[in-house]
Amino acid sequence: MSPSDSPLVGETDSTVSASDLRDLGLKVDTQPVANPGGEEADTVESVSPTSGLSEGDTVTVTYYEAAEPTEEPTPSESESTTPSTDPTPSENPSKTPSETASETPAADPTLDPTATPIAEATP
Repeated sequence: MSPSDSPLVGETDSTVSASDLRDLGLKVDTQPVANPGGEEADTVESVSPTSGLSEGDTVTVTYYEAAEPTEEPTPSESESTTPSTDPTPSENPSKTPSETASETPAADPTLDPTATPIAEATP
């Protein structure tokens, strides 16, 4: 049995994979590699060589180290984390009418309670 016969790449514990190879009579050299992010620590990245091995040969198993923590951007003092309840006028008001009722009365004089009725002419 060779390392290529066993699904070692992707194993989540490099020590288990190394012991599997030792059980095959191979010497194992484990090497950590930088985690690009998104990989679970101790997941086997590669096994080399994977063919042409004889008992006593050395196989290198590379595995991912723990990922470096990513730094979260710190909000600046000018940024607010809670939404404001005060309305802010838009620099570019929408041309689409809103569906909410307006507090401003319509320009139609028939809707204006202060408008003076026009007397109808009598013949």
